[in-house]
Amino acid sequence: MKEDFDWDFADKLDYKIRPIIDFANLKGNLFAPVKEYLDYSGWVNFLKNRSYGIPIMLPDKLSMFNYPDNSVDSKSFDLNIKDISKGIFNTNRIDYIGVKIFAENGLSFKSSGDPKKEIIPFINNVQKFNNNTKKLIEKIKLSNKTIAAFQCRNVPHFGHQAIVESLMSKADVVVINPILGPKKPGDIKPDCLRATWQYLIKNYYGEKVKFWPVIANMFYAGPREAAHHAIIRSNLGFNYFSVGRDHAGAENIYQDEEASIFVINHERKFNIKIIANRGAYFCSSCKKAVIRGACPHKEEGLEDISGSDFRKHIENKKIYKFADKNLQEFVFEMKGSIFE
Repeated sequence: MKEDFDWDFADKLDYKIRPIIDFANLKGNLFAPVKEYLDYSGWVNFLKNRSYGIPIMLPDKLSMFNYPDNSVDSKSFDLNIKDISKGIFNTNRIDYIGVKIFAENGLSFKSSGDPKKEIIPFINNVQKFNNNTKKLIEKIKLSNKTIAAFQCRNVPHFGHQAIVESLMSKADVVVINPILGPKKPGDIKPDCLRATWQYLIKNYYGEKVKFWPVIANMFYAGPREAAHHAIIRSNLGFNYFSVGRDHAGAENIYQDEEASIFVINHERKFNIKIIANRGAYFCSSCKKAVIRGACPHKEEGLEDISGSDFRKHIENKKIYKFADKNLQEFVFEMKGSIFE
């Protein structure tokens, strides 16, 4: 099966269509353990079971949906912003970006609704894109090969490459599998993300590494979202899923390794092997990027590979010492901004 991704479609996703992406993936069986929007009792059940992932709910009064009248099959309910911030994101900060995104369409929800006719082609495109990734994975597994997913939404530096190389030692094929849903300001644009990883694949990795994304929404919910991501990768057919030092977090509200510890403790529920990494550093003794704990040298010999420093270097078109020089020069030649 050949790769058949609609890259133009993936590059144009924005926040207005987040509910439609969720609808497409609910109906496409990408989430679990439910296949419908939650009512209030379902919301309460999700709060009690963080390993279920993200509670997917339908905001009321969206222009893209038709809503049935209140009945046994269609219930309305309201939530408090503090319940959302604490229940989903485990923070009291109602100004946290994840909370603001989740509540951007209001705090009233419906347990059912159907997208309007003109939205159906968009839903079909989301499902086609994700089914393409799923079928590509299935084809690899037909030859009894194992396959690992690495979610990376940044221009790769040596730390990312160290993680990929570690995964290559565990699985036959490593798939760079970023979520290509709507981005927050400052995120790498999808076309740049794709181009940089494909550059590394072409020039260094070859057939053992692929760039096959998935279209879904990011929620920035830390441990709960790491579970959500593990479920998605399990449903796509991966054998392994890499969970990082601050997986699905933002604004430093989660502790390092909080997400990986959580999903490892609940691994048996996800039907996928979790590979946790504690972050990658440059070891002055090894003279290369290593995953923390993977080399015998002392902590004082490890230099942090800073994503924010790397970003500043890219913005100023200056070479960052902990990233591939040729790749950076390739990025500098790109036209337009590479950030949202």
